[in-house]
Amino acid sequence: MTASTASNEVTSSTLLFPYARWLREEGFRSPYCLTASGLPAPDPALLGAAADLLDLGPASLEALPAVEARLSELFGVRREQVLVTAGASGAMLVVALALFPGACVATELPGFEPLRVLARLHARETALLRREPANGFALPRNELERALAGPGPVHVLLCQPHNPTGALLSADELADVAARAGKTGGLLISNEVYMEFAPPSGASMPSTWPPTRSPSAA
Repeated sequence: MTASTASNEVTSSTLLFPYARWLREEGFRSPYCLTASGLPAPDPALLGAAADLLDLGPASLEALPAVEARLSELFGVRREQVLVTAGASGAMLVVALALFPGACVATELPGFEPLRVLARLHARETALLRREPANGFALPRNELERALAGPGPVHVLLCQPHNPTGALLSADELADVAARAGKTGGLLISNEVYMEFAPPSGASMPSTWPPTRSPSAA
């Protein structure tokens, strides 16, 4: 992928979603950090008497087994299949370092830009899956087929629900993409940080179907 291609990606995405341009060019000027995922601990005074009963500090390493057990129960996988990281961004970096070298990675446009950057930095090559407004931002089957037809492995990196439109793939669609990627030696990698906000009809967890990986944030 050339620098001009990457520039065209940014232009087309920011024209559709002005927020993306504001985030890149103006967001850092705001006195309020609207781009941070984390939140500071509340002032104990706001909690009154309950403040003495709550531990507002970060969890220690001793909590890790309980977290792994709860996540394995939530996603219906074995505990040894759960890897706890420092948020979904940390998970995506681990995935990129472990899986992308030597592979082709298909990513979405528009989409969460850091995922495309990870693919450009670490993959052998990248392919774009352009979600068009006229098609309800559905996953483009023709571009997916082209990406999967190339030399493998081919990983398909998606957000479910799609970021930024909220479009959802059905359970059958996700299973189909995972199976097709698997035939190339690749994986469906599904970033599900907003799955808790999806309607019940779209709350499908591709982590239950091999071959997939599903980073999510609590």
